[in-house]
Amino acid sequence: MAEPAFQMDAERSTQIDQFVARIEPFLDAMLADMKYVGSVPRTPETSAPQDRANIRTFFVVLDALSNFLRSQALFLHHLGWKGLDPKLLKELEPAARLTLRDNVKVSLRALAALRNPRLPPLDLGQSAGWARLMEVETVRDRITHPKTANDLIVSTPECIAFNEAVLWYFRILLDCLALPRPSFLGTAPP
Repeated sequence: MAEPAFQMDAERSTQIDQFVARIEPFLDAMLADMKYVGSVPRTPETSAPQDRANIRTFFVVLDALSNFLRSQALFLHHLGWKGLDPKLLKELEPAARLTLRDNVKVSLRALAALRNPRLPPLDLGQSAGWARLMEVETVRDRITHPKTANDLIVSTPECIAFNEAVLWYFRILLDCLALPRPSFLGTAPP
């Protein structure tokens, strides 16, 4: 008989507590930053650079956090946690060179498998939040590698898409971690 994916004995409970203790301050800081950014008064003089900086910064953090989560999933796996299928385990290996999109998908799937196996399987391709994130990734690419001055403009609909993508990402991340959501993230499903 196959070993259950989720076993919570005293040792594993300590390991997961240590993992959450490492990531919670990071998440708290990022969530506080996102909450603060949403409360900063916008003026015509500051909104364009602020919008570009917010989008670029979020994607840097997203990439760093995805790499961190991949390494933590491997760490937990090597400690004996079950729940990672061989294909997912191979994608987690440091030698695997992943695009940002694949890195986010793999890290969230691995995190959910190890931390919250009761969460339904993540089908990010069918998620409206994922679609928004991919839409904003193209905005990030455009403003990072502009061909004309107009490429630096972030439209109001793009700002709205950015806010929706950020909220979606943090909702699904906290769901994968089995952590409660701060009230400002709302209760919308991932």
